[in-house]
Amino acid sequence: MPETEKERILRLIAEGVLTPEEGARMIEALQRVQQAQPTTSSTPEPPKEKPKTNDRQNFQKVEIPRPDGTHETIEVPPALVPAVMKVIGAYMKESAKSAAKDAWGGFKVVASRSLNDMKSNLRSRISGSPHTDSSPKTPSPEEIQRREERRRLLQMVESGRLKAEEAERIFEQLDALHQEKRNVPSGQTH
Repeated sequence: MPETEKERILRLIAEGVLTPEEGARMIEALQRVQQAQPTTSSTPEPPKEKPKTNDRQNFQKVEIPRPDGTHETIEVPPALVPAVMKVIGAYMKESAKSAAKDAWGGFKVVASRSLNDMKSNLRSRISGSPHTDSSPKTPSPEEIQRREERRRLLQMVESGRLKAEEAERIFEQLDALHQEKRNVPSGQTH
């Protein structure tokens, strides 16, 4: 078996273009081709030096795509071309699946962000966003008092004098009290 072909196959395995199983099948096929070539008679003849072009006349060149987009050219015996083409086809199919999956993932992220932006814009238009008001609202005295109560409670939680669960219950009770005050017409008391 020509050592250069074996080295190329091993390099393609190391680069990840071929799997070890595919490389092993290719090396086995090269060995079968070499063994199938007729041997000379049993009497040893002096080795004749053949030009390298004659050794390579029976081989076909096959381009194998790499992950970086370049191509690797290898010379393959004609009997091995169909197997190599199957390997290349499987590799290209897997690369296309991976690229499509990556593209779909990116599309989903972009579409999700766009949809969220559209929802946000629609909500702000329906509810009347503060950006459309020309004058800022000044809080009522009740609103100022309510904010001050909340601030004090949060300070108590921060200093450790009050637990967060307790503050949450107090907030709920304060909200209910303020809601009750809004519902009672002025002039009436409990």
